[in-house]
Amino acid sequence: MKYLFPLLCIAFFSCKSESNNIKRIQDHVESYLRSHIKDLKGYEFQEMTGLDTVTAKDYLDREMEVLTLALMNKDDRIKKMDSVETEARKTLEKNPNDSISLTLIDQIQRSKNLLNKQQHQLDSLTAEIKPELSTTFKFISVNFAFNSNDAAGNKVHHKYFVKLDEDLNVTNATELNH
Repeated sequence: MKYLFPLLCIAFFSCKSESNNIKRIQDHVESYLRSHIKDLKGYEFQEMTGLDTVTAKDYLDREMEVLTLALMNKDDRIKKMDSVETEARKTLEKNPNDSISLTLIDQIQRSKNLLNKQQHQLDSLTAEIKPELSTTFKFISVNFAFNSNDAAGNKVHHKYFVKLDEDLNVTNATELNH
């Protein structure tokens, strides 16, 4: 029983602190949007959802997932590119000025270079992953929605994906409507 009061105090202040942080996030996002959006008339806050703290490991995992998807069937794709390139080179032997073959070979080389670059990035990220990155702060993300008026006075609904640093300052806001 003697520990109940201190536990209640801790619970109360941590809830109050979280509430203050949510209010600070809302204030910082609103301030950022007002300074970056021209003619923000009739601003009306709607909601803030999806509050998430992203760690360095989370971020690297997401990047690795994107690269893994981009590299899907890489070997088969390279084999097909090699086959097409071989045919294009045969055509160039017969007709050295064939612009289609020259363009095709250039595009294949660019695609292979991109695949090699993506593979290198994935290998580098894989080497970087360490357990301690699970606790390393990267950014806070939140979905933020509001209404405003357009030039004709009609309500327009806006949704943004917002990134904040550890001091709750907005580092990036991307509109999701478009």
